[in-house]
Amino acid sequence: MKTRLILLIIFCLFFSACSVLAPQPTATPTPTNTAIPTNTPQPTATPEPTATETPPPPTDTPEPAEVALDPQGTPDTEWNGIPIMPDAVAGEGDSSSYMFRVNATPEEVIVFYDRELGNLGYSRFAIGDTENDSILIFYQREKDLQIVSISAIPQDDGSVIVLIV
Repeated sequence: MKTRLILLIIFCLFFSACSVLAPQPTATPTPTNTAIPTNTPQPTATPEPTATETPPPPTDTPEPAEVALDPQGTPDTEWNGIPIMPDAVAGEGDSSSYMFRVNATPEEVIVFYDRELGNLGYSRFAIGDTENDSILIFYQREKDLQIVSISAIPQDDGSVIVLIV
């Protein structure tokens, strides 16, 4: 039995020394060249020209600025709690703006609204003028931060005033 054991040990040593039972290493991958696409334009078909319709000329004549600044209605005494100058001769408006014509200069408009809006808790915080003597005044009421802008545009027969809340 001793010989069998010795043979078994020799047999094991033989196979363990050999690379027959040893794991085989994996092959190292080798890099390959991959084609890179290029942006070569392909010819495209030229579209056939099509007839385009010329739009007809407008039939409505746009209003000149003088017509747009020409209120026609009877002026109110106040609009949204803001007084309208007493000498107003025409006026019209909606919920966000009011326009009226008055026989006054822009300077007279400033004096009137500084006084009247001051009585209502507003204070003037900005004023500007243009080359044609138009003025733009901003008033703000402290308690609710409401802002009113007043534009006074001089005309031949007075001024057109635009109020915006």
